Amino acid sequence: LSKELKLVGSALTLDGRNFHAWNYRQFIVKLMGVHAEEELSYTSSLIAADFSNYSAWHYRTMLLPQLYNEDITTVSFDELMASTSQQQQQQQQEARSSGSRSTTNPAAPG
Repeated sequence: LSKELKLVGSALTLDGRNFHAWNYRQFIVKLMGVHAEEELSYTSSLIAADFSNYSAWHYRTMLLPQLYNEDITTVSFDELMASTSQQQQQQQQEARSSGSRSTTNPAAPG
């Protein structure tokens, strides 16, 4: 398996966007029991060589939850927009209510 991992590494060195090589790497890594931290380090080295290696960045998104074991909630675009709209409305209401409290008496002498 270590020879396979080296072979895949060579393929990814030639073309960091090779979807099949990334897929096979994940398969081999899982069989070998390689820790996610080692793979994160591997992706870091590829990203350091080519910051635009989106395949390496994507692989990191799969590794980080394994490392930090946190529940990551996905939100649909519609849910995100509704939440943003509600927050904006609340901020506008708060601004209006605080603005009405700070008005001065126009009849008072200046």
